Amino acid sequence: MTQIELLITVFVVGVLGLAAVLSVNLARSRTRDAVRLSDIRQVQAALELHASDVNDYPISETFSALGLVNTACMNQQGFVSSCDPSVETVYLRQTPAPPEQGLKRESSCGGLRNAYCYLSSGDAYRLMFELELPNRVLGLDKGRNCATENGIGSGVCPDFSVN
Repeated sequence: MTQIELLITVFVVGVLGLAAVLSVNLARSRTRDAVRLSDIRQVQAALELHASDVNDYPISETFSALGLVNTACMNQQGFVSSCDPSVETVYLRQTPAPPEQGLKRESSCGGLRNAYCYLSSGDAYRLMFELELPNRVLGLDKGRNCATENGIGSGVCPDFSVN
């Protein structure tokens, strides 16, 4: 092989390697976002079950980070530190915490960055979360997004007066 052929071969292998690395990183980001959306839907389902049984959502006057020690479980009393076996109805035995990698930490509450943040007046709720990539199918943006009792939308969570 001549030097030119060798140089072209090395260049092509390098480009293919770079493309493979970029594809793997993109797939990992999409997977983490799918986990985040699954977590949000799981919390939304638990909130709806709670509202169906108790006629309101667990009240939180300020945004609270989910998946921590004090919000580890959700039962009829709301988000609590642990699931008490004597309580008959448990809606979410373990509240999820988001995957750590890939975020710009735009969703923050309770002194934590990169958290699922919950706020509720009782008759409505806001659940703030962040995505690494835009989701065109669901109409969600890269960065901060919001889940409410009416569904999931892009951008900052609206005030309670906006429904």
